[in-house]
Amino acid sequence: MPAKWPRALMVGVLIAASVAPASAQSIKLRLADNLPPTHFLANFATRFFMEEVTKRTGGQVTFDYYPSEQLGKAADMLTLVQNGVTDIGLVTPAIISQKLSLSAIVEQPDTFTTSCEATLTYLKLGRSGFLEKHEFAANGVRLVLAYVNPPYQLYSGKREIRALSDLSGMKLRSPPGLLSIVVQKLGAVPVRTSTTETYEALSRGTVDGLLFPVPTVLSYDLQAHIKFYTEGLNFGSASNAYVISEAKWRSLPEGVRAALDEVGEAATRRGCEMTDADVAKSYAKFQELGIKKISFNDEERAKLKERLANVSEEWAKGVESRGKPAKAGLAAFAEAMKELRAK
Repeated sequence: MPAKWPRALMVGVLIAASVAPASAQSIKLRLADNLPPTHFLANFATRFFMEEVTKRTGGQVTFDYYPSEQLGKAADMLTLVQNGVTDIGLVTPAIISQKLSLSAIVEQPDTFTTSCEATLTYLKLGRSGFLEKHEFAANGVRLVLAYVNPPYQLYSGKREIRALSDLSGMKLRSPPGLLSIVVQKLGAVPVRTSTTETYEALSRGTVDGLLFPVPTVLSYDLQAHIKFYTEGLNFGSASNAYVISEAKWRSLPEGVRAALDEVGEAATRRGCEMTDADVAKSYAKFQELGIKKISFNDEERAKLKERLANVSEEWAKGVESRGKPAKAGLAAFAEAMKELRAK
């Protein structure tokens, strides 16, 4: 069960939504991301967010939705938001770590067990905490809707994995930054490919396997090229954030800003809760397809824990060298997670 977090928005608030005055000016917002229309996050959170904001504002706010990188590549999305090409855009900090490096504090291996634990902590820190100041405001944007993938698992395309030594020299798909460090700690070789390029990379043998969140495997139809998977481990994760520029935010009426904030929180919670429920279904699908589970014995699990023990320290050292307060960020995340679990 996902950990509980104080609810700032009750379901009844959405149902009993206030209706905008007839004289209110109509507002159409562009929302863009890199997700395929069938992606679980699009289904669980993104569409819900747009529909509920429209209801909450009595139809004053509507959206033009541009999925699948229709307005630009995922790596360019922050710039597209800052420049007003899109009003709200999905940024993935791992692929623009030179600009949004500190979000990785919520992606560290072995620090959380569910998407909701990391996601709700990310929302808290990104709305009114460490990340709001040092990550989002520093880039001229505000966090609208947050999401952190459930813990990444290991997948192998052909090679059977029984021990960590079997990973030696394997080419594993990973984004830059934190997960590249993890792959190296496993003795494998990190290969950078975008999420949309992963299917081709697996099918052509450009990569031998990957670190990936469980439901995303099915979202990108990767299961045909995967023979082995781990379950219940945490090799790290990746955060995602729908953001709006500070300039656009200030141009909106107060009631619209309130709706974006409130529905963004509701959509954040809905997205992570439904994703966590989907993890078990995805594992069941793997078994149905005959994909085999990788089961490390106690000795191998101890080795894995030892290898991943100093990933956060190594990551923080690299980020601190670029003048960013990574160690303070890790401490802020640990404290926020502690508060979350105490609720």
